[in-house]
Amino acid sequence: MNAGREWRRNPDLFSSYHQPMSMLNALFHSLVDMVIFCVDFPVPNMKFIALNDDQTYSEIICNRYTGELIVDPRYFGTSNFCTDAPMGMLRGSLTTKEHVMFDVKTHEKYGDGYKQISKGIPCGHYDGSRPHPIILNEPQGGPKAKYMSKENDPNYNPKPASEKKGAQEEIPSPAPILSE
Repeated sequence: MNAGREWRRNPDLFSSYHQPMSMLNALFHSLVDMVIFCVDFPVPNMKFIALNDDQTYSEIICNRYTGELIVDPRYFGTSNFCTDAPMGMLRGSLTTKEHVMFDVKTHEKYGDGYKQISKGIPCGHYDGSRPHPIILNEPQGGPKAKYMSKENDPNYNPKPASEKKGAQEEIPSPAPILSE
């Protein structure tokens, strides 16, 4: 995370809005994972919040398995204009009237047609050759890790130029002759 700023992880239940599944399914995953201690059933995305200088909040979403920042406008974190959550950083949630009015209802009304991921970074910035930023120090990895950028996958092995289609076959150089 950002070294000069305190970020607080929200409980998974409060990150249900930012999942690549229906809200009902995300709530179910979160509740089962929370209540039944021997079942590993978490939602894939984690939400973090930070208090801004103007007493509003910022949030970011990352994938728990890959550690990659979520930049898809359907799921990513946004500014939160609520200022009525003085315990937000302690509880890890912004369940207040202002949050619903200024943030949730606004998103529901206008949808995910955001122009920027953050100031100066337009949506689509990571759709090309730029790898998605990894913001989680210790992602869980494993078979559920589906990387958005192949460069972030520790198992990714780019083909050398000699193996790429259309590349000229490399002729091995002769072994050096050693003299005694």
